[in-house]
Amino acid sequence: GEQRLDEAQSQWVAPEIPCTLLMQLHWEASEDTWREHAVTTLRDELQPDTVIADFDWHVIFRFDSVDRCGQAYDAIKTLLDMCEDAERCYTHPYIRTVQHVGLEPQMRLNVEETGRA
Repeated sequence: GEQRLDEAQSQWVAPEIPCTLLMQLHWEASEDTWREHAVTTLRDELQPDTVIADFDWHVIFRFDSVDRCGQAYDAIKTLLDMCEDAERCYTHPYIRTVQHVGLEPQMRLNVEETGRA
């Protein structure tokens, strides 16, 4: 019983999960036309492998490439970090906030290289 469970756990490999960014769009995203334009423009600029845009003010981009994910995050974050007031900041024309879902790209690269976080 317990011996077989330990063997199974030691052979378990975490599934490959794409690097994922969750972006909150500006409040104008409540307008369908604005949101569609924003998502299309962001998709063209950042070139994610998967887009989930079924929300009013949020869009999820998944990248199979950790490097591309990190570059997209860094580019957005650099602009947003210029803001003094996030509520009134338009340093990025479409994105209000950005965050990683799961491991950040650098941590993800470490896991891929070493097998450990």
